[in-house]
This record gives sequence, structure tokens and C-alpha cells, in this order.
Amino acid sequence: GAPSSAAPPVDHYAVLGVTHHASAVDVRAAYRRLALRYHPDKAAAAAAASAAASPAEARAAAASPVRAAVVAAAGTVFPMVAEAYAVLSDSASRRAYDLRRARVALSNKRHAGS
Repeated sequence: GAPSSAAPPVDHYAVLGVTHHASAVDVRAAYRRLALRYHPDKAAAAAAASAAASPAEARAAAASPVRAAVVAAAGTVFPMVAEAYAVLSDSASRRAYDLRRARVALSNKRHAGS
């Protein structure tokens, strides 16, 4: 098959903002930080709170297009964060993922040299 078919679709390390040498503790800390930021429920609450100085403004912010955009963005980002954590937090999954990455890198290097 084509080299891209074997490639992991997303760089899970980049999603979490860690290096491939990151410890399990680093991976967990990065996930927790991003989950708090991008979980759709947390993002919606944060967007409403940051726009609100009074309860009336909080109600208006809850219905605003900005809140909808924040929730939509969080709904796109959070599943990527959750998937990256699921792969990198499990040692067997992480080894398999790293092996796929190494194979793709080697394959790309061979094709570039042709």
C-alpha cells in the first residue's frame, strides 16, 4: 500500500504537546491540562464565565455565537486529545504506535532517497 496508509493519522505527541520521550506522568499531566481546557462542557462554561460580569450577561453569553464557536472547537479538539491520551497512556498501545511511526519514518526516508 501507499506509505501514508500505514501512517498514524495524527501525531499524538504533538496533540498533547509532549516529546516522544515524555514519561507517563508527563503524558497524564498534559492530558489533564488539555482536557480541562477543551472538554466541551468546561469550554462552554469558561466562555460564558469570561464574557460575563453579571448574571444577565452570563445568560446572554450562554446563547452567544462565540459560545457556540468555542463549544464547536472544543468538540473537535477534545476527541483528538482523548485519543492521544488513550494511545500514549497505555504502554502496549504506545509501543505499537511508536513502532508504526518508526516504520513510516523509515519508509518515507527510503522513498525520499529514490
